Amino acid sequence: MILGFEDGLWYYPFKILPFGPLIAYIDVSPLPIIYMLEYQYFPKWKDFIKVSLVTGFVFAFCFEPIFEALGLYIPVRWTHFYSLPVYVLMPILIRLIVEKIYLSSKTQ
Repeated sequence: MILGFEDGLWYYPFKILPFGPLIAYIDVSPLPIIYMLEYQYFPKWKDFIKVSLVTGFVFAFCFEPIFEALGLYIPVRWTHFYSLPVYVLMPILIRLIVEKIYLSSKTQ
């Protein structure tokens, strides 16, 4: 998510604190926690993919418009439809990587 900010696809007009990081870092704290909870509470792939779809829709079409209306998030060359596959695929790819690492550590 930081890549889109750095590439100018969207921007965050405010800093959290005058000396602190940009609000862009909201992407690196709440999102991983939510993805960890999905991973923990939905161990079956079928359920995990379903909940990833639901949370993707919620992030893309509920939270992003709210942040946009509050003036905390300004899309430049980005739409909420572009965000949906990112929000859905991110936890799925992370889970694939975690499971691959876990399986490779068990075989050694």
